[in-house]
Amino acid sequence: MTEIGFYHLTRTPLEQALPKLLGRVLAGGGRAMVFCGTEERVAALDTALWLSGDPDWLPHATPRTGPFPDNPELHPIWLTAEDAGEGGAPNGARFLFLVDGAESARLDRFDRVLDLFDGNDE
Repeated sequence: MTEIGFYHLTRTPLEQALPKLLGRVLAGGGRAMVFCGTEERVAALDTALWLSGDPDWLPHATPRTGPFPDNPELHPIWLTAEDAGEGGAPNGARFLFLVDGAESARLDRFDRVLDLFDGNDE
C-alpha cells in the first residue's frame, strides 16, 4: 500500500527543501521521480539540484537535459512534467514527489508519495 505524506512548506522554499529530501532517498538506496506541474518548474528544479550544496551531489536528469535523457533508467532522480506510465516511473523509482499541484493517476505504482506545497500560496 502506498504511503502518502504532505510537506507544507512555510519557512523553506521548495528549491531548498527538495534537495534534502532527495538526499535522504538516495542515502537509503532509493530512486525518486519528481513530478512537476510545468516544464518551467522542471527546468528550475534541474538547476536547483545541480547547484545544491546540501547534499552536494544529486545525480539526476530530465527528458530534455542531463546525460542520456533518453534512458531514464540510468538516473536515480528523474524530473518530469509527465505522469508515470502504466509500469510506474521511467527510472524505476519507488518514491514520487509531487510539486506545484501536480496530480498523479499512478500513486499505486509507488511505495511512498510526498506532496510538497507552498504554504504561503493559500
